[in-house]
This record gives sequence, structure tokens and C-alpha cells, in this order.
Amino acid sequence: MGGVGRDRAAATGALVTYDYRVKLTRTSDGAAWVARGARQFPDAGWQVRTANEASPALQRFIDPHRAVSRLVAITALLVGGIGIASAVSYFIAGKTATIATLKSLGAPNHLVFAVYAAQIGMLALAGVAIGLFARTRCAAGGSARSSAKLLPVPLRLGPT
Repeated sequence: MGGVGRDRAAATGALVTYDYRVKLTRTSDGAAWVARGARQFPDAGWQVRTANEASPALQRFIDPHRAVSRLVAITALLVGGIGIASAVSYFIAGKTATIATLKSLGAPNHLVFAVYAAQIGMLALAGVAIGLFARTRCAAGGSARSSAKLLPVPLRLGPT
């Protein structure tokens, strides 16, 4: 039986693929190793991939989904921002009588603005703190059932 070299299967122009796995030490940086090899052998024609980019087909599948996820996230932020702006506008509209009283007593515009900006800022900080607490609780492995004890309303899980 002849090997690859003997039966001319690997002749010039034939499509031959060789796969090698290189085990690096724990302190070695794979990306730096690949970059150093590309600098030392610029015309080698090798395709070197690290473990982070082991499957180009998977990467081609993930990239469009990542773009869609970003679009969904930006849309959610936009809708949330519009909702918050609407809530702040409604809050200020409800305070028209109080603002009129302050203005009739001689309060300057910057004082009225500072008072309500501070109130809205404190509410925003409280919302951020609650959101961060909920996120760290979920990230730390807290389940919905254990988080249900923190909610002021009963939590119904599953189909209703």
C-alpha cells in the first residue's frame, strides 16, 4: 500500500488538509502565539485558529443574531426612555399647582427646577439600585421563587 506521497494524491494543486493541535502552556497566550507565527511566516498560507474561533460556521451563525440582539436591546432602551420621559412629564404636570404656589411666593426658576430635578434624580437612583439588586440576585443564582419573597405582589409562575 502506498502512502499519500507515493500515489501522487498530494501532487501540486491537489486539495489536501492537515489539522494540527498545539498544546500551549497555561501561561501562554494563544492569540499572541498566532500573531507571532503570522509575523514569522507571512506567506505560509496557513490558517491558524485559536479555541475562541474554532468554528467559523458557528461564528457566521452567531454574528447576525448578535446584531439582531443589539437592535432589540437598543429598541427596548428607546421604548423605556420614552416611557420614563412620559412618566416624568406626567409627574411634573401633576405638580402644576405646587409649582404655581412656589412661583407666587417668589421662588426663582432655578430653585423650582433644582427641587424637582433632585426629586426625579432620587427616584432614578432608587430605580437603578432596585434594578442592580435584582440583576445581581438573578446572576448569583437566585431563582424566581426565592425572589418572589421580595416582591410586594404575589408572583404567578407558569401558564395562567
